[in-house]
Amino acid sequence: MFTTSQTVSIGSDTSLISCPNEITDLYSLFNLSGFNNVWNLNGSLIATANASIANIPGLYEVIANDALGCVDTAFVTLSNHVGLSFGVDQNIINCANTYFDLTGIYNTSSLASNWTLNGLTVTNPSAVMVDGNYTLIGTNANGCSDTAVVSLTYASLPSLGFDQTYDVCPNSYLDLTSLYNTSGLATNWTINGSPVTSPNSINVAGTYQLIVTNSTGCTDTAQVILNNYSHESVGGQETAVNVINFSLYSESIGYKNYRHAKSLISLRTAWSELEKFE
Repeated sequence: MFTTSQTVSIGSDTSLISCPNEITDLYSLFNLSGFNNVWNLNGSLIATANASIANIPGLYEVIANDALGCVDTAFVTLSNHVGLSFGVDQNIINCANTYFDLTGIYNTSSLASNWTLNGLTVTNPSAVMVDGNYTLIGTNANGCSDTAVVSLTYASLPSLGFDQTYDVCPNSYLDLTSLYNTSGLATNWTINGSPVTSPNSINVAGTYQLIVTNSTGCTDTAQVILNNYSHESVGGQETAVNVINFSLYSESIGYKNYRHAKSLISLRTAWSELEKFE
């Protein structure tokens, strides 16, 4: 008496397209329950477990047999869509009190994209002003996605203080470098857009601009307006009143650095004040 075994049939050959690095369970595509099975990738033996987590494009072959030695074979061609890669995550330092545009970091053109901060959607990623780790998820037309994280930190600004105005007489000079604390800062003095070559000794009227930059690239700006006064002769002696540091100068009587409470005084008043000290 002869016994006819049932033919082994595990399923048909198939083709799949997945996103790069996407895990695909090839094992579940076939009826392999109760059968011994062996898997190959491009002709080379692979572990059966790897067929359940396949992510390498190529030609997969499964060979199954039952206890009687009956065999069936099936093939899966696995290929990849065009993928999406944002590249490395970013650490950004931005200056305080200024908006930062997240949308300029990664190319999201033709993508569906979404920015989140602490799990909440960022409604305007082109203008954020909060520290934190911002997460971008982008998806292309093939459904392939990638994720990037931007760690945004805000740095303090240098602070120069208020703009200032000074008045000088001819032959008197103003030291711009003494007016603001610029320790540890890169400085740039200009007048009408041109560099000031000797900011420690100037007497040309105009509006001088100082821009300072700290180690994180943050800046502050201040202006100094310089006005010129002319000499005036009083009592036969020519005296220059230098209001820059609220000081009066009179070389003819040997007096220097008398401080006056007003920023602008007449020359005649200055002379009368000086006479009190004779």
